[in-house]
Amino acid sequence: MMNKPDPLQRNHVTVTGKLDASRSIVFVHGFGHDQTAWTQVAASFLPDYRIILLDNTGAGQSDPAAFVQSSYLNLRAYSADLVEVCQALHLQDAVLVGHSVGAMIGALAAIAQPAFFSKLVLIGMSPRYRDDAGYHGGFTDDALDALYRAVATNYADWADQFAPLAMGNPDQPRLARHFAETMKSIPAERALTVLCAIFQSDHRADLPKLDRPTLLVQSQDDPAVPMEVAQYL
Repeated sequence: MMNKPDPLQRNHVTVTGKLDASRSIVFVHGFGHDQTAWTQVAASFLPDYRIILLDNTGAGQSDPAAFVQSSYLNLRAYSADLVEVCQALHLQDAVLVGHSVGAMIGALAAIAQPAFFSKLVLIGMSPRYRDDAGYHGGFTDDALDALYRAVATNYADWADQFAPLAMGNPDQPRLARHFAETMKSIPAERALTVLCAIFQSDHRADLPKLDRPTLLVQSQDDPAVPMEVAQYL
């Protein structure tokens, strides 16, 4: 019988900041990023908090062998990984900060194990990206089919085009270049699996189960999450 992988190694967990602090902050990144996306944000909290950074399975320096495609066809697999990381670190009442799909992953983890978290900061989160009757998620089925085809046909080209739209800030093109490079570091087949898990998800029914104080942060021009989704949340 094979031993279960160490979640701290699987998700390349980094613990930094004030290591003996009574309070911890867990940062969870979104698609195409890794834990380095939080470098400048986390810096402000290093003197007072224990900072926990991780790479979602399949991203960054996470264990490549851990990403079994059939196991990561939905967001609950990533949420279960996050729960295992929190268990390994014996967390309690931590603050969770999640961006994009990382926010939904964090919310699902807080629903599954609420004792781990005292507060949540969810940035650009969406419980469902596809349009539905009475719900504007931002993507039609045809638009998503076209996106999947573009990724499957030429992932690098798609990443180069998507990065500036996602990052905005045209006066700081280095941001888009960095995002494009981190996206392209993910193998195209793996990226397509992750994107399908994200865009086919629907966690609207889970939202009422979240009972921790939550701050929602939403940019005005998010290409993946329209303001109507933030208002729905």
